[in-house]
Amino acid sequence: MRWGSELLLGLLLGALACERERPAPTEGAARPLVLGTATPSARPARTPPPGMPCVPGTHRCAGDKLEACEASAGGFVQVNVCQTAAHCNAKLGQCLVDPCILGEHQCHGSDLEQCHANGWTRVRQCDSPEACDAERGVCR
Repeated sequence: MRWGSELLLGLLLGALACERERPAPTEGAARPLVLGTATPSARPARTPPPGMPCVPGTHRCAGDKLEACEASAGGFVQVNVCQTAAHCNAKLGQCLVDPCILGEHQCHGSDLEQCHANGWTRVRQCDSPEACDAERGVCR
């Protein structure tokens, strides 16, 4: 039984190593973060399997409806209805308790994002996550 748990641990560590080796997205690459539109979540770009319109496990918002890509369904299925489109967060795969505040800034890695009527959008890519200043809404 012990060798079985060691094998499982080895497989998990191998999978984590593969995740770390994934190349970073190129500068200027689209990061669909606009809520309230039918766009996939902001997970690392992957190619959908043959015959699938989306990558299983990704989310999108279609207005106030949160949808998830499920292989068994062959595409996106509705998993929740949020209070409004601004409450739908595809990036987190959930409905938010409070929508963002118009004009508010946040940092997502090195991306500076701003809240608009339909959710968060990237306004600038900073040189590094440390250079992103959400409080002042600028890249330092």
